[in-house]
Amino acid sequence: MCSIYKRYTKDALLQEGVDLRNIFGDKTSGAKDKRRGIENALEFLQPGDCLIGWKLDRLGRSLSSLFLFNKLLYSYNGYKRK
Repeated sequence: MCSIYKRYTKDALLQEGVDLRNIFGDKTSGAKDKRRGIENALEFLQPGDCLIGWKLDRLGRSLSSLFLFNKLLYSYNGYKRK
């Protein structure tokens, strides 16, 4: 991600009152399976929380990887699709 957009997004979240400790990021490619930033964010989420992604392609590089991410998201903290 271009650093100017990354900075803009982070600043916008901070202006809206998001605690800096609640902003997670990865410098690893979306094509990689192991991304510590995503894992930390998912471990931090509680029922009722909102996960905001910069762009859909930041979560996965292919449709199959997005499906895997969706499955991973719902496996954390007992989340169930409503």
